[in-house]
Amino acid sequence: MDTDKTDVTVVGRGVLNAFWFGLIVFIAALVINEVSAHNNSGGWSTLSRGLSMAFIIFGAGVYCLFFSVIALSELVSNRKNGNVDTTRVMIALTFHGIVALIVTCLTFSVFCT
Repeated sequence: MDTDKTDVTVVGRGVLNAFWFGLIVFIAALVINEVSAHNNSGGWSTLSRGLSMAFIIFGAGVYCLFFSVIALSELVSNRKNGNVDTTRVMIALTFHGIVALIVTCLTFSVFCT
């Protein structure tokens, strides 16, 4: 019998689940934006739909930036602990960071042109 076994603690489940929840809400918001009736007088409905989509994408970027900071703090606080599995928090940090980076690049490309 091994008496040297230690229990491994898994961190990052909540942050990774937050990514999937955010993805579902993001897709649902985009679908609702496309399906819902916007005011159809004089072509302003297209502008309304486009602005709503821009705010939805920007909101997703802010959401992912917030959770990438949380994932980074979990990773930094648990990285040197030997009995903590940080694989999920690294995956969550990667997912949230990539989305936040893409939205930031898109935002700068819109405002800087």
